[in-house]
Amino acid sequence: MLAGLLIAAGGPAVAYLAMGGLVLASVLTLARLGQRVHVEEGQSVSWAAVREGISFVWQRQPVLGCMTLDLFAVIFAGVTALLPVFAKDILGTGPEGYGLLAGALQIGTFAMATLLVVLPPIRRPGRALLFAVLGFALATLLFGISRRFELSMAALILAGMADEISMVTRSTIIQLSTPDGLRGRVSAVNMVFIGASNELGSAESGFLAALTSATFSVLFGGAACLATLGIVTWRMPELRHFRLDQGEP
Repeated sequence: MLAGLLIAAGGPAVAYLAMGGLVLASVLTLARLGQRVHVEEGQSVSWAAVREGISFVWQRQPVLGCMTLDLFAVIFAGVTALLPVFAKDILGTGPEGYGLLAGALQIGTFAMATLLVVLPPIRRPGRALLFAVLGFALATLLFGISRRFELSMAALILAGMADEISMVTRSTIIQLSTPDGLRGRVSAVNMVFIGASNELGSAESGFLAALTSATFSVLFGGAACLATLGIVTWRMPELRHFRLDQGEP
């Protein structure tokens, strides 16, 4: 949102300079931290250890289901890369409007995170995850067909709220499904999924929008997310029935 205001005030160069200054401040702050690396005696990092973590993810249905949903939902249903096109060409708003659209997902995420802090724990995170992905896909479709700025904002806020539920329940399921000895490696695999989905999602959105249109790209992504949800729900019943009291395998 601040970037939109900076672009409106002084152009894109001002926004990039501000971002560069913030990154530099982060680097200088981190440089003040002492470097400490501690490895337990007898522990080592090997390809066998990596393969063990990947094998666990592949064989544990709730964990694989969580990562699969996150990967394909973000790849297909992410709209972040297309927000400038929607702001300028479809919704006809200026830099300030673009900034609001860009911050709408985070508004929804923050609002839902606040609610989850005060609400009781989700006892059936597997079912909640599936409904959250469903909500994310429907909100994406709503954004794709919207031609009003207010409705587009509302759709992105709803998508952010659904995404926060998805992140919390996904993390809960992965942590509870993984033994202590594998938790670090499984978390690393999950981070690879998250990082890859964000970048691949932006590339997919841009390429498809260039071949067709931004609207088609978003609508196709929402539909593909629904299709992925249907396949995971059908083929991975252990994820669907996962409960908070199941604990470690």
